Amino acid sequence: MTAKDAIELYKLFDQHDIQVWIDGGWGVDALLGHQTRKHDDLDVALNHSNVLALRKLLEDRGYRQVPRRQLGSQFCPR
Repeated sequence: MTAKDAIELYKLFDQHDIQVWIDGGWGVDALLGHQTRKHDDLDVALNHSNVLALRKLLEDRGYRQVPRRQLGSQFCPR
């Protein structure tokens, strides 16, 4: 995932009034002001009330949910 990809997803969520907090590697890089390594994903935290809206938004754009053993969800491009 490129910085452009991460920014586009963040803007998409914002345009649909889905407030997210960037977590993980991209969150660290955003605080540092530059990319420190290659990233395969974008970790976000969000209010539980927005989960269904985020899920639909991502699925409508070709992402699919991938089962995980850990708490939470993961969406990947098809």
